Amino acid sequence: MEKVKVGIVGIGWWSDVLAGIIESSDKLDLRACYTRSKDKATAFATKFKCEAMESYESLLALGDLDGVILTTPNSAHRAGAEAASRSGKHVFVEKPISNTLEDGRAMIGVCETTGV
Repeated sequence: MEKVKVGIVGIGWWSDVLAGIIESSDKLDLRACYTRSKDKATAFATKFKCEAMESYESLLALGDLDGVILTTPNSAHRAGAEAASRSGKHVFVEKPISNTLEDGRAMIGVCETTGV
């Protein structure tokens, strides 16, 4: 079975924990990462042997990327999830899914609409 290729968005301590778990997984492959700090993205990419992307849009444009793991601030989850799902990428959002019920329901709705 081919591994599911994922990208991590938002580089911090939790993304390191998840990337470490992905490294030992026989189901997932960490394909790419993105954060606003180029230095942080480069260091993370070197450590976890993935590609540092210049923008979230460039990460979403990767044709072989199956899904996105969002480890961004809660207030950014909705925009990130909506952009990923509209790009045909599956989305994993750390908890809490959002700061409001409205945002959480909107995120679920767009994923249902796009089939991811």
